[in-house]
Amino acid sequence: MSVTFSYPSTGSVTSSVVLRNPQYGNSETYDNNVNFSLTMDGSVYSYKRKKKQVLLLTFNSVTKTIMDEFKTFYNAYIDDVLLYTDTLSDEWLVKFITNPLEVTTEIGYNTCLLYSFTLQLSATPN
Repeated sequence: MSVTFSYPSTGSVTSSVVLRNPQYGNSETYDNNVNFSLTMDGSVYSYKRKKKQVLLLTFNSVTKTIMDEFKTFYNAYIDDVLLYTDTLSDEWLVKFITNPLEVTTEIGYNTCLLYSFTLQLSATPN
């Protein structure tokens, strides 16, 4: 089971990274922004409650090579909309909410360094 982050979100992909075995903690929230509209007759309308999907992905036991590759990808495209393909091959348009990326280090088998981190993504289905 793996997930893929690709840039750009439309057209031909120029950069992508694959991460294995995420632990999911997804939620659905409402956007707190209030939108105001002014009609031609001078009436003002306000509305909100736009649903927003938040994807929470935790990755454990990531090797140094994969971690370095992901950090490079993360730093390059932190402000961009990405195409995220989950383990069921569903595609999402996502943007990183997690900033800065917090990484913890653990010692694995044979004193190999392994990394863990959690990503929070603002998502809409593609």
